Amino acid sequence: MNNPEGITSEGKVAVIGLGISGLASLKNLLEQGFDAVGIERNDYIGGIWHFTEDKQKTSVLETTIANSSKQFGCFTDFPFGDN
Repeated sequence: MNNPEGITSEGKVAVIGLGISGLASLKNLLEQGFDAVGIERNDYIGGIWHFTEDKQKTSVLETTIANSSKQFGCFTDFPFGDN
């Protein structure tokens, strides 16, 4: 990934929320040399992909394994396995 002209990796960056998008953002920022930190209000990461019985929070069902295509729902550097 190339940084656009004028964008530097100086300073600190906070990623608020460590669901799937926050985790991907944090990973890419760190790979680009930013001093980045992830902040999550829950005691777990994963956002709605983390099962919880707490009725005040949105989550997957306890029996959910995956609800998207493994060909289109993975990251290029962390693909799903064959099974």
